[in-house]
Amino acid sequence: MIERLTKRNSNGDVASHVDPKKRHMLFVNRLAAYEDSGLSPEEVQKMALAKAEGRLVVLPCKVGDIVYADCYGDIIGCEVHQIEMRTGKPTQYIARGDNEGYGTPEIDFVGEDIGKTVFLTREEAEKALQGRLAYVVCHYCFGKGSLEGEGYAECPYCDGTGLEPVDDMMDDMMDDEIELLEAGE
Repeated sequence: MIERLTKRNSNGDVASHVDPKKRHMLFVNRLAAYEDSGLSPEEVQKMALAKAEGRLVVLPCKVGDIVYADCYGDIIGCEVHQIEMRTGKPTQYIARGDNEGYGTPEIDFVGEDIGKTVFLTREEAEKALQGRLAYVVCHYCFGKGSLEGEGYAECPYCDGTGLEPVDDMMDDMMDDEIELLEAGE
């Protein structure tokens, strides 16, 4: 919360508790910050009321923004096409890209995924994925992070991320191969 530089008395008159020697620059800097916002006093008051009532939502990205994710070891950019907000559910984002070699990838993610598996800049994605295990789209939920038809339960294989480390996937594939060999298929 911002520290007030002024107070109103019971008559509605304005006074300041700031040292008069520092007051001018503090007021000028505060006014400049307010003017830089481009908002009218009425707009600021509406936003403050919405925030106090729990109605203000600040999204990390908007429709049309590009987000970045790891796709088989390459960082791909996808444009946010849809944002869904539902009562009691995390905000769902859907982004699509047109990337050579990958067709049209689609990334479904929630806000908590930003900074973990989805990134707002290519630089953030490169930094975060440097030194990480290679990840692939989860073979169980196909990158959705949830199991459709089961009340949107979180995928037990990828913990809802839609991605799994290549090592885990290879282990699962090897286990499947061994089971088939043991069954004589």
